[in-house]
Amino acid sequence: KDFFFFQNYCFNEQEDVINDFGIVGNALLAVSSDGTLGAYDFRKQKLMVRSEPMHSELLYCYIGSGDSYLEIFKTKEYGNLLERIKTDHPFGVDSVQLLRPGVLLTGSNEDDQLRLSVTFLFCI
Repeated sequence: KDFFFFQNYCFNEQEDVINDFGIVGNALLAVSSDGTLGAYDFRKQKLMVRSEPMHSELLYCYIGSGDSYLEIFKTKEYGNLLERIKTDHPFGVDSVQLLRPGVLLTGSNEDDQLRLSVTFLFCI
């Protein structure tokens, strides 16, 4: 006899539409139109931390924003912004792909160009 256990969890700490999400270890990362990044713990089914609202909506989990910047957060310290990178897209960054460590390919649905962003993050 087969037995299936199914349980739903609802995370609703962010105040607007969730635009993208990703998984890092046991954490669910969600970016929202309210300009925040939320990090949720799967095991405890609760919010670990929510960032301060950014200057515009967050669109993509790598993190692309609505005003052409990439927002960089330190892993496991999602409450504080580490760096902002200007991409030269005229409007928002709607897609991001990590090509290799330190090299990001970005796209926007507002223009017809792909852009490479090279990051140099140093551990302090």
